[in-house]
Amino acid sequence: MYSRLLRILLVLFSLGVADPIRAAPIVQVSSGSVGLGGTIALPVSVSVTNELIGAYDLTLVWNTSLLEFETLSFGPFLDGPLDSFQDFLGGAGSVRVTEFSFLAPGLANQSGLGTFTLFTLSFRAVGTGLATVGFAANVDQVLGDELGLPYADPMLASGLATVREATTSVPEPATLGLLVGGLGLLRLANRKRGAQAQPVG
Repeated sequence: MYSRLLRILLVLFSLGVADPIRAAPIVQVSSGSVGLGGTIALPVSVSVTNELIGAYDLTLVWNTSLLEFETLSFGPFLDGPLDSFQDFLGGAGSVRVTEFSFLAPGLANQSGLGTFTLFTLSFRAVGTGLATVGFAANVDQVLGDELGLPYADPMLASGLATVREATTSVPEPATLGLLVGGLGLLRLANRKRGAQAQPVG
């Protein structure tokens, strides 16, 4: 009986009807820090074990009082831009990012990699504080294998952007000494020039 059940499962796996147990991929937004008014780039990467990623449709959100979306750049690991469809739609505090490869099951750029960047989000810091850049809770987050079949439960991990006050550079004492010395020499030169220019009398 046991061997008969095993044969049925093997046949189903070989026909693609049943899917072997796969490790859930982990999608991670990187963390970083930036001064107020500066630009911060946060890569969104995926970690997989013996799997390929052929498609994704992810929606990310953030606090608009701290971060203002600027740009998005796709990574090369789904063989884009020529051999994949890439698109994103940004709104107030959110962006939906979609990409799928036309080369499935090829995906030569992922060969041998365990972790790689799907895309990178760039923000301008408009307020100080700690901003979470994460995945929208009310939207299906889809991550697909090399054939585009979705993984059951990809693990999604948010990132943190720390926005601190912009620092102003304070001149070092040696720099100040050179500045004061140079101004003093200019004043001395002007005095000598003024004394030479007056007629004797």
